[in-house]
Amino acid sequence: MKPAFRFVPIASSLHDTRAITALQAEFSPALERMGGACWEDPSDPWTPVIWFVLTGGTEQRLLDAMADHERRVGPGPVMLLAHGGQNSLPAALETLARLQQEGRKGRVLFVSSPSDAEGFELLKQGIHALESWRKLRLPCASSSNPSASAGEDTNSTLPFRPSCCNRPSVSRSAGKEF
Repeated sequence: MKPAFRFVPIASSLHDTRAITALQAEFSPALERMGGACWEDPSDPWTPVIWFVLTGGTEQRLLDAMADHERRVGPGPVMLLAHGGQNSLPAALETLARLQQEGRKGRVLFVSSPSDAEGFELLKQGIHALESWRKLRLPCASSSNPSASAGEDTNSTLPFRPSCCNRPSVSRSAGKEF
């Protein structure tokens, strides 16, 4: 079964490996319950990608990984997921600021803990917006589209058209656009 989204954990090599592994193990079950799959190689253009910022000191690593991803699947808005520890939020905000300086669009979503129901609901809405954006911009009748080969209707009418805007993008609100 195809995951609803891929989450790519990014951590600094300066942090303790055991602490990073424990942190990822703490959040992964909540992300997997939402239909996510941990993925080290986010090259599938049909599955939304969430960049999970595990630690601070990851800004350049994130930018490099995103640039590589964009070379493989094309440009698009970026969704960064931050949590309440390890300087995750400051790293996500700095990364978003750099992307915006370059004219790119994105959003930072914050979950305080694996049990943050409101934060995960907002993440779910963000994933839906990313998926809708991707469907509107990728060719619908492509042989590389796994949904098309599975007989799914990739030309379905969406309830809204996500749009990009220049407003700040740290979200604890349920907006449907980037």
